[in-house]
Amino acid sequence: MQAYFVKFPFLENVFYLLVLIIISAVSFLIAYKILIPVIRKIAAHTKTSLDDHLFNHRVPQQLMLLIPAIVFYYGASFFSNFKEQIERIAFAYIVVNIAIVIIKLLKAFNDYYNSLAIAKKRSLTGFCEAIQIVVIIIAAIVSISSLLDKSPAVFLSSLGAIAAILTLAFRETIISIVSGILIQMNDMFRVGDWIEMPKYGVDGDLIELGLHTAKIRNWDKTVSTIPTNKLVDDAVKNWRGMTETGGRRIKRSILIDQTSIKFCSKELLEKLKTIELLKDSLIQKEESILEHNKDKDTTNVVNGRCLTNVGLFRAYVVLYLKNHSLISPDLTLLVRQLQPDSEKGLPIQIYCFTTDIRWRYYEDIQSDIFDHIYAILHIFELKPFQRTSSYNPLVELSDKN
Repeated sequence: MQAYFVKFPFLENVFYLLVLIIISAVSFLIAYKILIPVIRKIAAHTKTSLDDHLFNHRVPQQLMLLIPAIVFYYGASFFSNFKEQIERIAFAYIVVNIAIVIIKLLKAFNDYYNSLAIAKKRSLTGFCEAIQIVVIIIAAIVSISSLLDKSPAVFLSSLGAIAAILTLAFRETIISIVSGILIQMNDMFRVGDWIEMPKYGVDGDLIELGLHTAKIRNWDKTVSTIPTNKLVDDAVKNWRGMTETGGRRIKRSILIDQTSIKFCSKELLEKLKTIELLKDSLIQKEESILEHNKDKDTTNVVNGRCLTNVGLFRAYVVLYLKNHSLISPDLTLLVRQLQPDSEKGLPIQIYCFTTDIRWRYYEDIQSDIFDHIYAILHIFELKPFQRTSSYNPLVELSDKN
């Protein structure tokens, strides 16, 4: 047969090629049909979920694809005329396949990491995607160098020109990589943060922070996708501080009709003393005022200190909030007057923090507080400001007749 191959060298190459194809195919099938199931059974009995993610991304299966390339690489010595060409092609394929394995490993590790509690504080998605780009660039240089039988140094020597081209072609990607590093280093955003960007109509939870894009699930269940670098370049409100503090702010005003504000009469003071929360404070205030006014002519209330119904109302609301079980005693709590407006009355602003930050319960707490405040206004002989409606049903009825 050797003499026959010497006479027909082309048939010799075909024969060895068929042998290598058969060996590589058989070895691949053996590994794929026998080794993969064994590895899968072992992985099923482990406590970690990392191996499950490896199989989800088909990392072991991708490794099996290296077997045919290795067979051809070491079997190239049988080809007298095409040895170098086959070795270069096989080596380039091995490099590309290893790059694919590394990328799948990174994706599997990122999925595993995202299933851990620590991922809510610090995401690695951007770093994994950046490493993938580096791996792709290195694999491309090495594999092309192998196919062209050139040293990688030839490509690296012209790295300046390549970098200029890459900068123009992948400008947004490079900016996103830098932004992702800044976000991670400064812990600016985490998956699960509630962020708000009115410029892009974004208001919801950050569900994915990648190299190129960030995904936000808005409260209406729509998903917004914005470039990652916009989180650094544009104004973003991050509500994480609210979650970490454990208090959600109430900042809301009630408008008082300014014509209902007055000094308190004795009858009103006696009525207000029946309010348990206000009683002790009111008695102390009266004693302080009597002491202050003892040498003054109080026949005219302007000459001394007097209690006003709106002042006592503010004092009561402060005591009411301090004794409310769902209002945080450790965070800012105040009831203040804002600049009055002839068209809107006198704003009395309630500023405090609820201990339950969940939206539904927060709204219930806030509504209950203002239900109570509006309901007691008449006790202090105050009136809420309400612009008179121009609608008059009697006038409309007469017009129809």
